[in-house]
Amino acid sequence: MSCKTRFMFGTLVVVTLCGLAACESSTAQDNPPARQRGMRGGGGGTLFLLRNEKVQSDLALTDDQKASVQKLLDAAQEARSSLQGLQGDERTAKMQELRKGQDEKVAGILNDKQKARLKEIGLQQRGPLALTDKEVAEAIKLTDDQVNKLKEIADAMQKDMQEAFQSAGQGGDRTAVREKATKIRKDSTDKMLAVLSDEQKASYEKMLGAKIDLPQGAGFGGGGGRGQGGGRRNRGGGN
Repeated sequence: MSCKTRFMFGTLVVVTLCGLAACESSTAQDNPPARQRGMRGGGGGTLFLLRNEKVQSDLALTDDQKASVQKLLDAAQEARSSLQGLQGDERTAKMQELRKGQDEKVAGILNDKQKARLKEIGLQQRGPLALTDKEVAEAIKLTDDQVNKLKEIADAMQKDMQEAFQSAGQGGDRTAVREKATKIRKDSTDKMLAVLSDEQKASYEKMLGAKIDLPQGAGFGGGGGRGQGGGRRNRGGGN
């Protein structure tokens, strides 16, 4: 397994721990099942990746761009109030609507090079779950059989993770839950990568671009906010 692939597993573990932290601080009503939370959809979206200082530095954002991003972040915080009281499909639809609008506004702030680099960073943070996206699947030329296998693995992983999160939220042993979640992630990651051919793995890693080390939860609604460090910055920035 290459260094970059090992890094991708590391980011998956990070997302797992952030999900567990969310369970510890939320009720079942405020913390819907993994599929509804957008687990496969990339967490907080491009805007919440941009709140991280290392991402801003990697993209070489100007002061004006940073100010525009902060305005979007402030607006997004206020928009979260519209999710209060919503559940199930209604909540999911509203979240998707808000995220789509945010992504469109982010695209209007960044130049083409920055948008391409942010896309790479987003794929890095999502890990092999990104393989279930149609765009990624087409780019690395997955067969229908491979797509179906990946979906089965992703669905099974999300079911197992949901059960782990619920256990944590119901007063379970959170240390044991974290260990279980980490194993679920590792096993699922290994299975998903094993579905790919060597050529497809190479194409996938190329899509990830230059590695960037981010703090826990960057872009997923948990840590990694302003002023937080963690990891060394990748030399070379964008491609």
